[in-house]
Amino acid sequence: MAARITFLPSPDFISPVSFSSIEAVTFENGSRLNYISMYAFRDTLLTEVDLPEGVKTISSYSFGNCGHL
Repeated sequence: MAARITFLPSPDFISPVSFSSIEAVTFENGSRLNYISMYAFRDTLLTEVDLPEGVKTISSYSFGNCGHL
């Protein structure tokens, strides 16, 4: 079963996660996210990502091997 993750407006950055079944990532209004680290969502089943306006850095391979994006 695939998952959907919604981040509340708390993280400033996202580091590697181990959720291979993630299909969608949503950040709520007011999110402070500004940095997504290398490999953060690598090898997931993502088909949808909604990034907040404050993201300034998306590191190499943050979405590597996400063939459904």
